[in-house]
Amino acid sequence: MPRKFELRKEITLKATPEQVWEAIATGPGIDGWFMGRNEVEPREGGRTALTIGPSTEEGTVTAWDPPRRFAYGGRYPDAEEFMAFEWLIEGSDDGTCVLRLVQSGVLGDDWDSEYDALDTGWDLVPGPGGRVGHGHGARCRRRRADLAEAV
Repeated sequence: MPRKFELRKEITLKATPEQVWEAIATGPGIDGWFMGRNEVEPREGGRTALTIGPSTEEGTVTAWDPPRRFAYGGRYPDAEEFMAFEWLIEGSDDGTCVLRLVQSGVLGDDWDSEYDALDTGWDLVPGPGGRVGHGHGARCRRRRADLAEAV
């Protein structure tokens, strides 16, 4: 049965908020560290797209606040699954910034395997300036959907 999930990742980067924004909120920036070809229409309500081979997954920008907050999400056609991504950037005076990712949504019938794949997958992605789930000050907190009601 499909269930809700939430996954959180955090990393401290030696970069300005503007540099991190460029890496997470633009197609060419995302292409530099994530798979496929990525497109982002830079505005709330804009279109996002991830193309891998012949397949394209589209979404909608739900928050656009450069260089602090970028969020988008989408539903797979004819499926109950849904994914949303929220990126939060917090700069500091020492030339670093904290990048937080909250990924949430609804996963399908094989919930545990799908969740574990997402959780592990982010730790393998090179990420904008380092592995998304690793690095100085990195923390990963898991919040199992067992706490949420079935969708």
